[in-house]
Amino acid sequence: MSRQVLLARPHPFIVNEMKPWLEQGGYSVQRPDHVDDLASHARACVGAVISLAVSSSMAASAADVLKIVRQANPSLPILFAALRPYLLEKPGAMHTVESLAELAGMSRSRFAHRFSASFRTGPMEMLRGLRLQSAARQLIETDAGMARVAENCGFLSRSYFSMQFAAAFGMTPSEFRRSARRKEN
Repeated sequence: MSRQVLLARPHPFIVNEMKPWLEQGGYSVQRPDHVDDLASHARACVGAVISLAVSSSMAASAADVLKIVRQANPSLPILFAALRPYLLEKPGAMHTVESLAELAGMSRSRFAHRFSASFRTGPMEMLRGLRLQSAARQLIETDAGMARVAENCGFLSRSYFSMQFAAAFGMTPSEFRRSARRKEN
């Protein structure tokens, strides 16, 4: 299967913001014009983005689009676009499952269940991964101290940050920074 992502129920936000971001990440983007085309595109993609915005160029609700995509490809990971700015661009913000569920317009339990079913991981686990990726970028691109990087990425404790970082990357944040800088030189 190729690295294609389905922009289901496209909204100007998705087209203008998410499409370039996905393409930069090496994905090709499929943007069907009609609801009738969703199922065939969903079968050929590795993921889908569904806008929760009220308006869309597709004459179908987010719930209807989700149902069509799920029927065509039950295991397809789905990202609801309303969460993108909060998770991907601001991973250091003090998110909770409750605050993310509110953004998605769902109850806490329904959101947690749908998120886990879509991504095979819980929302806080994914958020921790995004925070650690953000930390890795900051360690490479800035001279900020470990406490500042931890704080910027939403970790309240430097020691917890270091422990989580080492578990994810196989080395401490300091070792990671030194290794990355050696590779640059």
